[in-house]
Amino acid sequence: MTDTFSNTASPAAHRPPPPVRPVRPAPLRPEGLPARPSRPARPRRPPAASRRFAERPGFVVPLTVVTVLFAAWEWNASADAPGSFAVRPAEVAGQEPDGRASPVHNGAVAPAVGPVLSTGEFVRVPGTGELAGSGRPVTYRVEVETGVPVRPEEFVAEVDAALLDPRGWTAVDGVSVQRTDADEVTLTVMLTRPSTTDRLCRPLRTAGRYSCFSADRAVINANRWLHGAPSYGGDLRDYRTYVVNHEVGHGLGHGHRSCPAAGAPAPVMLQQTKGLSRCARNPWPTVG
Repeated sequence: MTDTFSNTASPAAHRPPPPVRPVRPAPLRPEGLPARPSRPARPRRPPAASRRFAERPGFVVPLTVVTVLFAAWEWNASADAPGSFAVRPAEVAGQEPDGRASPVHNGAVAPAVGPVLSTGEFVRVPGTGELAGSGRPVTYRVEVETGVPVRPEEFVAEVDAALLDPRGWTAVDGVSVQRTDADEVTLTVMLTRPSTTDRLCRPLRTAGRYSCFSADRAVINANRWLHGAPSYGGDLRDYRTYVVNHEVGHGLGHGHRSCPAAGAPAPVMLQQTKGLSRCARNPWPTVG
């Protein structure tokens, strides 16, 4: 059998194949390179009614005012601002709710205490002082917080002068008074930073500017000690005598008193740093 080849072919057999399109390879990202971040979704706008309510001027302004006032309250409650005080009334027993005092005394400007927070460390004045009066014994210890710009020997000298004077509580209450450095005392007279005063006076609200008597402690605010009160003008000596006698008076059981008559000497238990209520200033328990 003979194999026969035919030279006749169909047209499709001679059509060239279609060209092959090259495939572009995907770009390779270097190893470790972070992927391209996706676009964040657009925030959805609130409903039209909510937008109209929030965009009204009467709604935005109160929110702004409340925010500012709250921030100011927080600052005043936590910081010891130099030369400034929180403006909040505190009409409770044992406090000195009063206005800002003049910082000038004898031509010098007294430094403010702050803005450093309280150290919580105190210097106890050593030694035993003189005995004044006769009767029920009252002993007191004197301490000054470290960092307060008052030397302990200067503070104790003015405290002793106030409490041992014949015009003091020895003549009124029939007690004997003596300073000691012992642990067991009737009361402690302390000079403290404003923030420490706030802590030691709780639950009384001293707001960084008042003094108090609390838990057998006459706590004297250092800013008040350095600046006095408007009712005493620039007379820091008499004002310091007053504030020591006033707070120790609370420790001896005396409450606040009011002005008896216009022009009369103010009782020492009148809150004289707040005002004199038509009375004349007076730092002594035996007067008024």
